[in-house]
Amino acid sequence: MGNYWSDYGGFDAQGDGTGDLAYSRSGRTSQLIANDPLLLALASGPAFRLLSAVEDKWAPADPLVLDVAPQTNLESPPLRGDRRGAPVPLWLPGLLMTGSCLWLLTSARRRKEVPAHA
Repeated sequence: MGNYWSDYGGFDAQGDGTGDLAYSRSGRTSQLIANDPLLLALASGPAFRLLSAVEDKWAPADPLVLDVAPQTNLESPPLRGDRRGAPVPLWLPGLLMTGSCLWLLTSARRRKEVPAHA
């Protein structure tokens, strides 16, 4: 209860972020997607939508999912203990990597220039 559903077709007349209609998903197509998440990639296609609409109209079943208070806005909950410090500038890691690569190249070149003593 109280989840955000990307395919929610209801509305929020009060503007409080909670849908006025319950979110319900049932039927074989929803069960197939629940059992095999890889099918979720095909679920937005026209064939899946048509099958789902026909199934909801003529073959109603007990809902697989029923949310009586669906959220209409996608919001992440606040995290406790957020310990993020100041962000590292993006140029700093690049500068360090470039310096490391140059140091490795020059040290390898110096080793080749030193004559071997027999």
